[in-house]
Amino acid sequence: MWAALLIPRRPSGALDIKALAREVDFLRNQGLMRVVLNGATGEYIRVSRNDFRRALAVVQESIGEDGEFLCGIGAADFRSSVALGRRALQAGARAVLLPAPYFFPYSQDDLQCYFRAAARELGGTILLYNLPRFTTPIATETALALIGSSPFIAGIKDSSGSLAILRELTVRKGEHATRIVGDDSALEPALREGVCDGVISGVAGVLPELIMGLWRSAPLEQPALRLREFISWLSRFPVPWGLKWVAEWRGIAAAEFAWPLSEERRQAAKEFQKWFENWWPVVEKELRPVEVTR
Repeated sequence: MWAALLIPRRPSGALDIKALAREVDFLRNQGLMRVVLNGATGEYIRVSRNDFRRALAVVQESIGEDGEFLCGIGAADFRSSVALGRRALQAGARAVLLPAPYFFPYSQDDLQCYFRAAARELGGTILLYNLPRFTTPIATETALALIGSSPFIAGIKDSSGSLAILRELTVRKGEHATRIVGDDSALEPALREGVCDGVISGVAGVLPELIMGLWRSAPLEQPALRLREFISWLSRFPVPWGLKWVAEWRGIAAAEFAWPLSEERRQAAKEFQKWFENWWPVVEKELRPVEVTR
């Protein structure tokens, strides 16, 4: 189980290095020793190379020798992604997450060329990062063709919300492909079907107790219900706004945004925070006695 990190910022837009270190420390104190930097939860398209270098150094130091980290390397062009990937692997990232290019639509042939070239250039472990809400979707056949075709393309983090690729990998690739759920809403069905090896969770970054409760619980019903309740609120806001408000409420990092918030959004945020303040103490109490069986 991996927690996707927010990348906290100050009102000026500059990185909040102290808050990022506090975020990793918070997760470690909760017993979660695996984190992921610079994915969609971290708003990777906002991250400059200098931001990346500084944030990577914080995570590398804060996670400690007994922790592990993965690193997203999405960027506006191929060379930038490769440069980020090299730095991450040199810093000790267990693997890098490579999303498809964003903004413009691309063909599946374009994606295969892109991922294969990155694997050749990096020479380190890559997980495909399927992020169809923000990038060109990776088709099932494309994922199957890429995984195993290079010794460096080890599997996929699928944030589509669908289990189609993970199911096919289970049938066709078995233990030779790493199958990671990247959308919290798909975690419960993936666990029930046995089609995932792990999860990279944005929710775990601010509510690690909830995702650990689901991951370790048998039966799944109650923590799964609570996760659905939480996601129903998150889905009302752009990614990762709801997570930022929860991080602020828990004293992890101030909620700062790339865009100004309308009055309607501010009112919705107040409603969400009021709901959360009543909901979380009940859920937190429910999760305490969860028996570890998985």
